[in-house]
Amino acid sequence: MPQSATAPRPVSDQLRDIMDRLTPSERRAARVLMSHYPMAGLESITVFARRAGVSGATILRLLGKLGFSGYPEFQSVLRSELTTRLSSPLGRWEVQQQEQVPEKDFLSRFGAQVSENIEQTIDRLSRSEFNAIVDLLCQPKRPLYVLGGRFTSALAHYLFLHLRAVRANVHEVGGQSAAWPDQLLDLGRNDVLAAFDVRRYQPDIAAFVTEAARRRTRIILFTDEWMSPAVAQADHVIAVRTISPFGWDSSAALMMTVEALVAAVMDRLGDSFADRLKDLETVRTAWALPVPDTDK
Repeated sequence: MPQSATAPRPVSDQLRDIMDRLTPSERRAARVLMSHYPMAGLESITVFARRAGVSGATILRLLGKLGFSGYPEFQSVLRSELTTRLSSPLGRWEVQQQEQVPEKDFLSRFGAQVSENIEQTIDRLSRSEFNAIVDLLCQPKRPLYVLGGRFTSALAHYLFLHLRAVRANVHEVGGQSAAWPDQLLDLGRNDVLAAFDVRRYQPDIAAFVTEAARRRTRIILFTDEWMSPAVAQADHVIAVRTISPFGWDSSAALMMTVEALVAAVMDRLGDSFADRLKDLETVRTAWALPVPDTDK
């Protein structure tokens, strides 16, 4: 059968769903797990509790609210997630070919999965988190840097082009990763970094995010449901559903989220955005005029 019918939701997604209903100590444990996902949960319960500064009983209460019967079941699910997270597109495709039942034509099946990804991403995305990200993106006095990886660089570039048109101080971290340290030099506490990292996760993206965070830069991370290791350094996280019935993960929900953020920024900026766009059109019109012939 299609993967969407059999694949369980990641524990990280379930945690976000119940975060507002947790006690302060349970919330502290949940945040530690999210910041070191999934490795914190693969440690012993004693180490996990000590890392979170809570009791082992608090950990078990948290797991109970997630529907786990105990710590062994919780760790078994995390190990399964980790295996899926690290698997290659070829491996996922082979498994999916074995599981699939051709109930519909190719395009209908694919479209149904992408639509489900978008719908579930919208349902699960915290509105307060979304609004906090919009707030950061609407501050032109805070330089914004955008960074993408091997397959997400196109999405990062798309975000860069649109935000550059609606506000000032937007920069793209480009070129080969060997040159990225040069672009880190000017980052500081007044800056914002929007980074994209989906599986297979890139160590160079995590390294850039880690150094930017060390420099007190605010981090917005765009990732998938399996959560990039860079989540440990992020101030704000957008985790989208990327499941595809044919091996390669889908970026449709990620694109939708990027477009939603751009639209929200435009809406929030209002008149200042409109004035900037009018100025831009004036410049473009002047740029397009023919160059006068000075020899006549």
